[in-house]
Amino acid sequence: MTTLADQSRRLIAYNQWADERILDAAAGLSPERFAELTDQFAHMLGTLLFWNAKWRHRRTPIGEIIATAMAPTTSMPELRIAFAQAHTQVLEFGASLTDESWEHTEPWWTEFGIEGALSVGETITLLADHGTQHRSEIAVITSLAGCSPGDVDYRAFRAPF
Repeated sequence: MTTLADQSRRLIAYNQWADERILDAAAGLSPERFAELTDQFAHMLGTLLFWNAKWRHRRTPIGEIIATAMAPTTSMPELRIAFAQAHTQVLEFGASLTDESWEHTEPWWTEFGIEGALSVGETITLLADHGTQHRSEIAVITSLAGCSPGDVDYRAFRAPF
């Protein structure tokens, strides 16, 4: 039987796997086409950094998260390093999850004036779903340029555990 914590770890690993596939596809783009994706990649990276900070109860200002996410987006090697570091941190968080911590609920967006609370598990699902949206938008550009990422659907992913 799959536990909630196990499923969360799978979603985190899936998100990394799918991000790596989309980065591989974008690496085949011309510099001009790659530049069109800077904001998308910064947003995806910023989302990883945001949730990592929130889950660990770090009070990282959103401006600092945005600046950190924007910095590596001008070159593919820097972007890959930044994503790898962010994914490592999120994977480490996932490894610490229990079914009880999955249920922990907080109002994550109060700094933005947004009411409502979600559990940690729901935010992990949100992270994967959010990534799917942005990867699909990037995949349109990479595919039209002849650099398709291939199948990045969850059913194509094989969890390493």
